[in-house]
Amino acid sequence: MTYFRPKNKPKQQHVSLGWGQTQLDTEAGIGIYARQSTLAQVKNYRQSTEMQTDDLIAFAKQLGWKEEGIILFTQDLAKSGTLRIDQREGLRSLIEHIEAGEIKTVLVFLEDRLFRDETGIQYNVFIDVCKRHGVVVITPHMTYDFANPFHVKQFRWRCEEAADYLRDYVFHRLHGARNRILESGKWAGRAIPIGYIVDSRESIIVEGSVVPNPTYRKFIPYEPHANIVRWLFKRYWEIGGRVRPLCRELYQLAFLFPEFAEDVDISKYLSFYQLKRVPGGFHLSRHGLTGLLTNVAYIGYWVHQGEVVKKGNHEPIVDEELFWYAFNRLSPYTITGERNEKKNGYTRYTRKEPIPALLKYAISSREGGRVYVTTSGLTDQPIYVIEERGQDLVLKYHAATPCKEIDTLFANRLVEHLKQTTRFEHYHEYGEQLVQERHQLIKSIDDQLAEIDKQMDGIVDSLSLPRIKKAKEDEKQTRTLKQKLAERYAKLEEQKEELEKKRATLLKDETPQKLMAYYTLADRIAEDWENIPFADRQALANGLVKGVYLDEMTAHWLRLEVEWLDPQWGTERTYIFRCKSAHKEWTEAENDNIKTLYPDAPREELLQTLPRRTWAGIIIQARKLGVQRHNLKSFCDIPQTLSLEDIAFMKEAGIAVDETSCHKWESVDPPRSSA
Repeated sequence: MTYFRPKNKPKQQHVSLGWGQTQLDTEAGIGIYARQSTLAQVKNYRQSTEMQTDDLIAFAKQLGWKEEGIILFTQDLAKSGTLRIDQREGLRSLIEHIEAGEIKTVLVFLEDRLFRDETGIQYNVFIDVCKRHGVVVITPHMTYDFANPFHVKQFRWRCEEAADYLRDYVFHRLHGARNRILESGKWAGRAIPIGYIVDSRESIIVEGSVVPNPTYRKFIPYEPHANIVRWLFKRYWEIGGRVRPLCRELYQLAFLFPEFAEDVDISKYLSFYQLKRVPGGFHLSRHGLTGLLTNVAYIGYWVHQGEVVKKGNHEPIVDEELFWYAFNRLSPYTITGERNEKKNGYTRYTRKEPIPALLKYAISSREGGRVYVTTSGLTDQPIYVIEERGQDLVLKYHAATPCKEIDTLFANRLVEHLKQTTRFEHYHEYGEQLVQERHQLIKSIDDQLAEIDKQMDGIVDSLSLPRIKKAKEDEKQTRTLKQKLAERYAKLEEQKEELEKKRATLLKDETPQKLMAYYTLADRIAEDWENIPFADRQALANGLVKGVYLDEMTAHWLRLEVEWLDPQWGTERTYIFRCKSAHKEWTEAENDNIKTLYPDAPREELLQTLPRRTWAGIIIQARKLGVQRHNLKSFCDIPQTLSLEDIAFMKEAGIAVDETSCHKWESVDPPRSSA
């Protein structure tokens, strides 16, 4: 017997998350947008990020979606919710999927993961897009259907609440409290000029009574270094205000500043004047010396946000006549911000051409920091500098490597791919894809500009309302309201100017057209790469990749990763070995270990105690410290140029000990079909 069954109908899931029931289309795609609030959360709480995303996926499945219908947008994990849509790749991609009709539902952990926008421009643009395409937004506590005016109001309120928290608590309360402390002439956690320390005593005893300390949180002289600061100003005057002879004189010294006392936190000093640790103390760079000789803190001035806010704030340690002699000769500007006409003129070398770095506009970091291009102070050769954000979100120097080496590795790999590729028909599609991406970006900017114009018109209308014109009985209230509206209008004008500038830049950019022209000659590029003008090679490098990432893995190893635009090439990486370690500064603990262990301990024990140091580096440092080693036989098979940290990394990465000079490329993920 045949049993006739009704055909399967698209599943309609009803949920009651918030006010009333909302019908969900589980046959259409669902977009999950995941973003951590801060970069520190991404780096230090990766497990939390994964749990949040996994929970959202599980929640989507619980609501009725199949795994193939779930699209993740995680590109903005390390980006702020205050950024505009055009500045956030993941959010922009989410909106593109919505406008293409591929997504009818958006799932997000909280509204503030989408927006913390003070102006309301960004979330109003998002609401409009979702409303036009019938898209529902789900959070664990509320489901938003923007066809419902109450849902629109509720979503806006949640986003405004997130922006208010960011402004009122983080900026105004936390940053505001810090600024108020700094404006009063007290220290609140910034670098401290050498020669001073901060007085941390809240109270002192005067004539047997406990009284508030008048210098609490203020600079007080640290005489072991203050005496040297005084001598530097005097010596600069004695030699006729010449920096180079003074630098040569200082370099003859074993050290300039002696070690700090044990109870002083030296981290606040090392970066201020580029202090360099040497046996017995610290030296000062030429740039640091110039900074020291022009710092008004030494005559008791207190500077906040680039302006002198208080004179006589703390005890001066330099005679004013000596100070102004140095300041007027070295500082390019006066203390009021005007150009210093008294400064000695000199011709300075300036580069007329851009720094020749092939990957300048494409290279970044996987680890949440940044990679930028500059030139080496010693050779004037271009270098890539890798910076990484610490837990305090401050970018800190990690490593540097010549641009030429990285660019050559990349270019050689690109040429290899071009030589091995036999079909170039799909390259024109890539050019069209770039044009389409630019079109989408311009559309996003246009939507924001339209919302800005709407809000600016609203402010103009508000200023012309009768209650503002006639409220003469309360002029103070009227002035406050007008001031707030004027401030908001100024913010909108600023955003509008920035967006219009970006739009104009995008329209002028000829890279996509140039790339499309080269795609028609792709089979000849590999053979003629070096003869292509540098600007065009740079444009090709930008156009043929989704991203290039350079990161430090150990003191001697860098990782170069390339995410190619061509799906057949996939994402690849290689590792670069540097003979010179990035960790040049030796800590006191490391030096103590050398003094204790180097004379008699086996090599293996020293390497285990100093896991980031090589045996060759240990030998050199021991010689500097004057430590002799007895003739000990060693059966250690670790090469002298590798540390235990290097060995562990190489083992994990599958690199043989003898492969330090070999650059092998490996696939990070399987190449995708070009279909």
